[in-house]
Amino acid sequence: MFQRIDEKSVADYLSGDEKALEELVAKYFKAVYGFIFGYVKNQDEAEDLTQVTFIKVWRGIRRFNHQKSFKVWLFTIAKNTALDYLKKKKPLNFSAFENDEGDNVLAETLADPGPLPDEIFERNDLSRLLGEAINSLPSRYQPIIRLYHIDGFSLLEIAEITGQPLNTVKSQHRRALLLLRDDLVEKFA
Repeated sequence: MFQRIDEKSVADYLSGDEKALEELVAKYFKAVYGFIFGYVKNQDEAEDLTQVTFIKVWRGIRRFNHQKSFKVWLFTIAKNTALDYLKKKKPLNFSAFENDEGDNVLAETLADPGPLPDEIFERNDLSRLLGEAINSLPSRYQPIIRLYHIDGFSLLEIAEITGQPLNTVKSQHRRALLLLRDDLVEKFA
């Protein structure tokens, strides 16, 4: 159902409804931020890369394949943006997105006054412990756990996002759950 709503919003935006894209950004901003934060482990970098992700979506939305899931497409862009950044580890320059008056054309669209995912984790000790346990997992398992349990993707969608075979994703998910269980049992024993 959400997929059809997302694709309708994309179609509405392409038909001239600017609010439709703003709604998609608002809907997925926190989830994309949390996903990217899992890669870069830095709030400022995650905020910047989240903006870059949505800029890429804005620039590429006309090429979006409507036969695919918008959410999967978005998170694939987020993953690639984070991985590209980690490979380069260079400062990001947003001046390219300024208009003639010097205003950032996406700043207001991307602004989110709500608490960030890492702030939400800090409010609850159990969530904090779970977050620490996820962060202590080997890096190849972290995105799979976050995408499945936090962002609600299916294992098939995760396979599409990560570019891995479905059986690999399934086995990594299972291994990650076993490692999480062992870590949490050890902390609470």
